[in-house]
Amino acid sequence: MARKKQQLIVWTKKDETRLKKTVTDFNKRVKRLKEKTPRGKRGYLPDEISFTGTRKLIKTKDELERIIDEYSKFKGKEAYKKVTLKSGKKITKWEKEKLQKEQKRAVQKLQREIRKEKRPEYRMGTPEYQYYKKALQSVKDFEKLTGKKLQEAIKRIESYGSLDFDMRKATIYRKNYMTMLRKEYQNYDNYLKLVRRLNKIQNPLDFYNFIKNSTYGGKVEDITYMYDSTDGEAILGSLFEELVNKEGE
Repeated sequence: MARKKQQLIVWTKKDETRLKKTVTDFNKRVKRLKEKTPRGKRGYLPDEISFTGTRKLIKTKDELERIIDEYSKFKGKEAYKKVTLKSGKKITKWEKEKLQKEQKRAVQKLQREIRKEKRPEYRMGTPEYQYYKKALQSVKDFEKLTGKKLQEAIKRIESYGSLDFDMRKATIYRKNYMTMLRKEYQNYDNYLKLVRRLNKIQNPLDFYNFIKNSTYGGKVEDITYMYDSTDGEAILGSLFEELVNKEGE
């Protein structure tokens, strides 16, 4: 069965209320535990989370449901139990189990990115290939790390381990692409035509895939490289024609 394509979340009042309750309940539990724990022994407890910051990160309904489910599980003696990582770092059992689940998804996504960047024309791989390899090792070894390296690994796990990672990436790409398009190409004749067409692509994943699979998009990661060696008017014309043909299929 084909996997259902992700859609950008359309927030409802009900969604916001459910998330706000989840965040409030989680923070109350963290505060209560901190009040019961001597000041010098609170380091194993998770940090409180922000409704605004959490909402801003969520890009799909699936990720919203995952967040609500995951943070609602932080209750009861078993979840609060102190456990020790291989490095000696102590965290709650709930946080360890949460990170281990996210770690599995993060490893799969990083391995996918590594395969995409392992190009034969680069003996050592692209810069992105090298980055993903280091990130993968960090994610795999998070239980052995301490200090800043552990915090970096946890951030990677939470980012790559989210259910909406591809949508987050595509959303940022779309915003950056349109900004650079306006900055560098707004004086060309085809600029307004292309922008009008691109604005009709509502799903950021569709936008990302169209640009990446177009004549020029597959050759570059950043539109800023495109005008260095190729005529801008021709680029915009080509992208516009490809988009028109795609819509006509």
